[in-house]
Amino acid sequence: MLKSDLKGWNKEVFGYMGKLKFDITNRIHEIDSLDDVDNLEENMIKERRELLSQLQIINMRNESLLQQKSRDLWFKQGDSNSKYFHATIKWRRMRNEIKGVHSLTSGSWEEDPIIVKETVKKFSNSKMSAHEDIGVKLVNVEFKALMNLDNRLLMNFYGKCTTFVRSNNCP
Repeated sequence: MLKSDLKGWNKEVFGYMGKLKFDITNRIHEIDSLDDVDNLEENMIKERRELLSQLQIINMRNESLLQQKSRDLWFKQGDSNSKYFHATIKWRRMRNEIKGVHSLTSGSWEEDPIIVKETVKKFSNSKMSAHEDIGVKLVNVEFKALMNLDNRLLMNFYGKCTTFVRSNNCP
């Protein structure tokens, strides 16, 4: 009985927010299209402002409703000190854990933590380290260089005895 009373109250007070939002946006679009054709009268401008205000209220109510529903779901499943929370954390840890690796040197599956750490370390070092020969050759390519005067001006600007081009003299 309470459920039916609440449903009736919801329809009377809030109405169907989705349909109401749709109707308001359609009316705003109609007013905007009239504004494109001709200048709007004062009452139309006032109506558009009221519709925008109503739309903002509906959006805020909808956002509040969704926030309450998400809290309700969290309360049903548990809060930060619940069995649900700890089970979620445990599942994540198990999913992210590296239990073993396939060693390329021995060709077997290794689960010893020391061997796993070393294998992962070697793999990441090989992927992250720079190789001397990167495959790019710049033969007979000339780069623009600074003139000595420009170089001195830059060094004076920065107040350092650093050369931006190779030169033996420092100002």
